[in-house]
Amino acid sequence: MLDDAKLLRMTPEQLLDATMTFPGQWLRPPSELPVDALAETFIEAGHYDDAAYLLTRFATGGRAASLAEAHNKLGQALADSGDLDAAASHFETAMQLDNSVETVFLAQDSLGVLRMMQGRPDDARAHFIAAIEVGKGHDDLKPRVAQASLKLGKALSAQDRLAEAATALRDAIELDPTLAEAYNELGIVMAKTGRLDEAITHFRKAVELDPDNGNAQDNLNKALGMLGAGG
Repeated sequence: MLDDAKLLRMTPEQLLDATMTFPGQWLRPPSELPVDALAETFIEAGHYDDAAYLLTRFATGGRAASLAEAHNKLGQALADSGDLDAAASHFETAMQLDNSVETVFLAQDSLGVLRMMQGRPDDARAHFIAAIEVGKGHDDLKPRVAQASLKLGKALSAQDRLAEAATALRDAIELDPTLAEAYNELGIVMAKTGRLDEAITHFRKAVELDPDNGNAQDNLNKALGMLGAGG
């Protein structure tokens, strides 16, 4: 009872210090730490509920970009743990807080991956397209835009939208000619359309770029077998 009475007399900062648990020793009271930095500490420790509470309850002031980064990081951690709906809400919040290219690209790309995990390819496609639109023309994001184009190609191929898939995969290759998986996926699309010669060319390129890519090697062997059987 006396402890409860003490809590009633505490300031918000004192209450935060009294209630924030952590598996270790604080070098500074939690109330003196930037909310985004404190949230990232909880994320790294796997205390996702505490991080989410901090970001939603105490996130005020002019640190929008840093807070958005923390929301994106929490979204990634929650997605990895399988809590996809909660992850999506943090990606959306990140974009609301900060509309910079880096923040929006990461959130849209992450939402695309998440929607594919949820079996929502139409939504995934929209997010990948949005990420690509935001990121294109920014040289520092070029490899990541190539990866987003690869993911878009995979999503389209899964829906048998093969012409669109081929375009997205060729865009990925143009952005990053060393992206072995884009050649492999383009080979799969070509094989689906019956263009085995082109498929074999792309599978060979994938294996050349990544000799350890067993999937590409298997695809190459199958395509060669199909071509031989057809001949």
